[in-house]
Amino acid sequence: MSEVLQLLSDVPPLRDLSTAELENLIRSSDVRIASPEGVVVRKGRSWPRIGIVLAGELEVVATDDGDSRSRVSLLEPGDMFGQPPSGKQSASEVEVLAVTESVYLMIPWYTWEEMIGSRDGSSEALASVCVTLDAPDRTRGRAQARAAAGADRYGLGLSSSRPAKILVINCGSSSLKYNFYDTHDRSNDREGIVERIGIEGGRLVHRPGDGTKVIRELGRINHDVAFEAVVEVLTDSEMGVIRDLSDITGVGHRVVHGGSKYSDPVVIDDDVVSEIERLCSLAPLHNPHNLAAIRKSMALMPQVPQVAVFDTGFHQRMPAHAYMYALPYSFYEQQGIRRYGFHGISHNYLALRAASCLERDVADLRIITCHLGNGSSVSAVDRGRSVDTSMGLTPLEGLVMGTRSGDIDPGAMLHMARTNDMGFEELDSLLNRKSGVLGLSGISNDFREIEDGARQGNRLALLALHVFCHRLRKYIGAYIAVMGGLDVMVFSAGIGERSPWVRSLTCQGLSELGIELEDRVNRYGYAGGDEVIDLSSKKSRVKVLAMQTDEGRMIARETIRALDR
Repeated sequence: MSEVLQLLSDVPPLRDLSTAELENLIRSSDVRIASPEGVVVRKGRSWPRIGIVLAGELEVVATDDGDSRSRVSLLEPGDMFGQPPSGKQSASEVEVLAVTESVYLMIPWYTWEEMIGSRDGSSEALASVCVTLDAPDRTRGRAQARAAAGADRYGLGLSSSRPAKILVINCGSSSLKYNFYDTHDRSNDREGIVERIGIEGGRLVHRPGDGTKVIRELGRINHDVAFEAVVEVLTDSEMGVIRDLSDITGVGHRVVHGGSKYSDPVVIDDDVVSEIERLCSLAPLHNPHNLAAIRKSMALMPQVPQVAVFDTGFHQRMPAHAYMYALPYSFYEQQGIRRYGFHGISHNYLALRAASCLERDVADLRIITCHLGNGSSVSAVDRGRSVDTSMGLTPLEGLVMGTRSGDIDPGAMLHMARTNDMGFEELDSLLNRKSGVLGLSGISNDFREIEDGARQGNRLALLALHVFCHRLRKYIGAYIAVMGGLDVMVFSAGIGERSPWVRSLTCQGLSELGIELEDRVNRYGYAGGDEVIDLSSKKSRVKVLAMQTDEGRMIARETIRALDR
């Protein structure tokens, strides 16, 4: 750390920062590693960040329409690359490649603006030393564009038979997340969230796509007003991307529970609304809010098709022996008591994205996808089909989570109820909101705080970390047995993307099963944006990847599929 701080203190735009400010900058940024010839910046990708080389050498390379390459610049430790603050961030017109094994710091644009951009002279200092990502001829290779289009075999690039403008809505109890995708002009893509719905301090945080964010204070609002705020910002005369709601091709809604009926996205009609309402008893904390957003959207846009994409849908092709509980069969027949699984939108995306990155057909691969966040689950994806997953009738079953217990002996619950005179509501609160790593550690449900506590010698924080990883490792071993082998394993969501410690602990002892990590890459690699990090060592028989999940993009993809059908 001291060497990194010394290096950064010599970079002109950072010279006036104190040691504490530099440490805060590092914590707010990502340290990444690139192997020789590895791609650091891909041509044609938006680049709302500032990069600083910490070790090794990077080269900035321009390609023409014939794909011939020429070096624009060689970057050494202390050199910066990105886009100086001269307005809207644009797509990179060059590539940045690693010449040797290199380590570099990735500073998000909004972090730079908040911590450094407001200082006098910072813009001039940055512009004088930062290597820009503009190509000398400011052209893009047509051959590369054609190759990129041909590689989108799973539609994750949101290709459609005709240009489409898709609004994605993910409505929860206290928040409403949204994404807007323009398949004809990707510069129009937008995202944001309305936070603190139903309580004081409600606000909309809108990201225009240039690395900045716009915040609108809304006060105390309900879900209807939150939806109207989203519409207002998308149609705003200055920052909007549509003239009015009639420009929208379709609206995709995340619906948590689809029961046994829905395995695919479906265009919403009165029957679908009735079925989602009937399923509220299986997801009382989620489906009612999903349904409220659907009704509001249908009222505002009666002529625009609405599509439901179900979080349980991907798991509906599990075999019966994987989803049945060993209860009297009448409970399944009469009440639908079975394992449904959740995070299916994410698990489906991760499997397809992994296959695409490896240039393999998903139908040829056995994949384990690990969605690790405050809510965590793992899925066995056998040749494109979910054949088992850790969550069950509710999201409580399976892995240890932020505040949920995960798997527990049902007898333990009966014993606690009898011994402590606990009712159903108390048990529900205990298992869903007071357990998990929060309950074990007594510190927090935030893994960053758990890991900090473990590093400082807190034995309960360390115990919580080990219990979490032990449970995950057991599921991985079980799913290798279920599929008869493994080709690819994917870590994703906040913990999977950001925690080298969790990934390392989880994979310890799995070398006999073909899983081995490259320690240095695991330690410094962070899967930001649309990057995919290969964590596996050269000896590993299993490809181990880390990537960000993208449920918004997957919902848009499924919406397009439903509308095309």
